[in-house]
Amino acid sequence: LAEASLASGDAKQALENARQAQTFFAQNGLSERDWRASLMTAVASQKLGDHATAETSFKNATDVFSSLQQKWGTETFKVYEERPAIQFYRRQLDQLSTSIR
Repeated sequence: LAEASLASGDAKQALENARQAQTFFAQNGLSERDWRASLMTAVASQKLGDHATAETSFKNATDVFSSLQQKWGTETFKVYEERPAIQFYRRQLDQLSTSIR
């Protein structure tokens, strides 16, 4: 829902949805979804001009994404990274990294 809100230009609704999702995923140990919700929080925050929240959420997304390799092992993580959707999200993360710094 956060992604759809972002795509339609509603960053405020995207931020609200992404925060709710990120909280739920983090509390329930769903790291694979948590990093993507954190990414959406960062993107929406940046679009709204809240650079502090964007930076914090970006760091969380990066940390959680990195933790997946340790959690799953190199082989499984490599297969995961090769998925087109994950490559898309990684590009978003990389673009956000460039604009935050």
